[in-house]
Amino acid sequence: MKRGMLCALVAIWILSGTATADPGSGPRTPFDRNLSYGGCDLVLRSASLKEVSFLKVDVYWVGLYLEAANTPADSILSSNQVKAFVLYFLRNVSSSELQEAWIQDLTLSCESDCRPVIAQGRILARTMPDVRSSQKFAYVLFPDRVVVLIDGRVLGTMVGASATRAILATFLGPKAPLKLRTDLTGP
Repeated sequence: MKRGMLCALVAIWILSGTATADPGSGPRTPFDRNLSYGGCDLVLRSASLKEVSFLKVDVYWVGLYLEAANTPADSILSSNQVKAFVLYFLRNVSSSELQEAWIQDLTLSCESDCRPVIAQGRILARTMPDVRSSQKFAYVLFPDRVVVLIDGRVLGTMVGASATRAILATFLGPKAPLKLRTDLTGP
């Protein structure tokens, strides 16, 4: 079995559970510090609490997992290591809101070869269900694809390095919210 597929299968198993761990200083997060994907050992590098800024309402935690947690901030985007962004929802979000935000973020963040990325994103967005508080939504990023999971169940896959770059840019790119980038790439 290919390494990427094995990692995705183990990710499904790991992300289906719930646990609480403190990734360092700051508020307590709902993430385990380590995730092992049968050959892919990922470490929680950082976490950020996402809120709707004008209402100051917490929506979800996002955790960044890397194979090498000590990866310098300026190398995360260019690194070929397996990465994962795990979102732990604190509020219910409707399918239509999730779909709209997904396409908006992809459109804003994509920097190259965007047409196929947006097309794949639209197809995947149609399968997104309503998300309830305490559910986990995860992106497992490989150099050539992104596996999207909800509570450990594969929702779909986006193929191509451009899809991986677009998802990375959604969280860490120049158009991502400054607080999110700072929290996830900080020391």
